[in-house]
Parts: sequence; C-alpha cells; structure tokens
Amino acid sequence: MFMYQPLFYFMAFLGQMLSIMSSSWLLVWLMMELSLLTIMPVMVNYGKYLTLSCEVTMKYFIIQSMSSMWIMLGGYMLWDLTTGPGVFMLVFLIGLMFKLGLFPGHFWVIQVVSGLKKLPLIFILSILKLAPLFLMVTLNISVNIDLFSVMGVMSLVVGGLLGIIQSTVRGVLGSSSISHSGWMIITIMMDTFIPYFLAYVVTLTMFLLVWGKNNYLASMMMISFSGLPPFLLFYPKVLVFSMLVENSMWAIIVCLVMMSVVSLYFYLKSSYSLVLIRILN
Repeated sequence: MFMYQPLFYFMAFLGQMLSIMSSSWLLVWLMMELSLLTIMPVMVNYGKYLTLSCEVTMKYFIIQSMSSMWIMLGGYMLWDLTTGPGVFMLVFLIGLMFKLGLFPGHFWVIQVVSGLKKLPLIFILSILKLAPLFLMVTLNISVNIDLFSVMGVMSLVVGGLLGIIQSTVRGVLGSSSISHSGWMIITIMMDTFIPYFLAYVVTLTMFLLVWGKNNYLASMMMISFSGLPPFLLFYPKVLVFSMLVENSMWAIIVCLVMMSVVSLYFYLKSSYSLVLIRILN
C-alpha cells in the first residue's frame, strides 16, 4: 500500500486538474469522483490510529457520496433536460455546499480533520475543493448574488464560532477551513477567487510542514491564517475589501470585519498554545 501512495495522490490531483479543464459538467463530476476514490486509500493511517482513521474515512466517503448524488441529480435536470433554474439549482448548490464544507454542510469537516495525517489533510482542505469551487464560479453568473452572500457570511460565522471552542490544532484547522471556504465564496462574487485560493493553499501547506518540527514558526504560520499584515493572506483579503467597497456592500463588509476579529482570537489562542508546548518541552 505504501509504495502506491504517490500514485494515489497524483491521481487525486490529476482528477481536479482534468475537472477544471473539462467543458462538460458530466466530465467535471466524473473527475471529482476520481479524486474522491483515489484519496480514500491514503486517508487510512496504518498505525495505532487505524480505527480512528477508518472511521473518518468512512464518514468522508458517505458525505461526499451523498453530495455527488445531489450534484448529479441537479446537474442532469438543469443541463441535460434543460429544466429551468429553481429547485434543481438548489439541489445542485446543496451538493456543492457539502462537498466544500460550507454552511449548512459544514458538520463533517472538524470530525474528518481530527483523524487525518498531514498530506491527506492538505488535499481534503484545499486541493479537493478546487473543482467544486470552479463549479461555484460557473454558477455565480446564474445564481442570485444574495444567496452567495448568505452562504459565504454564514460559513464565516459558523467557522468563527466553532473555532472558539476548539482545543486541538486539527480542530482549529477544521474551523478555519469552514471560515476560509466562506471567504472563497465572497471572492467568487468579487472575481478575486484565484489569488485567495492560492494564498490559502500556500499558508496551509507551510503550516503543516513546520508543525511538530518548529513550533515557533508554526505559531507564526497559525497567525497568518487570520490575514494580518504582512502575512500572505493579508493581500487577497485587502483586494476583497476594496472590491466590496467599490460595490457598496457594507453589510457584508461589517460581517467580514466582525468575524475576522473572532477568528483572530482563536488563531492567537492556538498560536500561544504551540509556543507554550515548545517551551515546556
């Protein structure tokens, strides 16, 4: 199994790349399923945490399978049968919400993250979200902007509130993922999605690389998730705020500022914990 892990990771990444390059929604769906099926074998930790990793892998498979079913049903009715937007558009969106861990399909994220190794964690929280997010970019043209705003803001609120009660680094990463997924929906509305997504992937990857090896640096990377200057996520967030100001979306701006303060609190708390663990050891 271990010798085939690079192949599984490559196929999961390839599935996402082929998905965003496909011109047919059905091919997009098939490539997302390829990524799902090839990431599952590497989610299992063949060590002392075998039982936990098997449990979270099964949870992830069930949730993702349900969301794939809804995406297939909604996509078939919308594009193959040319049914007008309405209930089937909502079904399609619900499937994407569960794929991405957006509110109200966020409940699986923290539970799954708690039992994963570092590399599968990077894939689950970032790379495997690429194709569903590009589908969201496509839907942004035809979906009411108020619906996108509610999805993004509610994910920010839920992610921030869940982050406050987390006591583990993985729990904080899961809450952060929900919150940043909300940010990504806002960036899709403002056409600034790609810079934000790239900054998030780089920040997440750098944190997981140094976590457990250099906790001082890991604590700094944890704070970088908040988007404080001069960290990487600060610049795409400034771009988002400038676009929101140009479009006079003041209600969304107020919500983003308030939840950014809440998120900063639990990032600082987790960062302090990392430094304290380093000092005590």
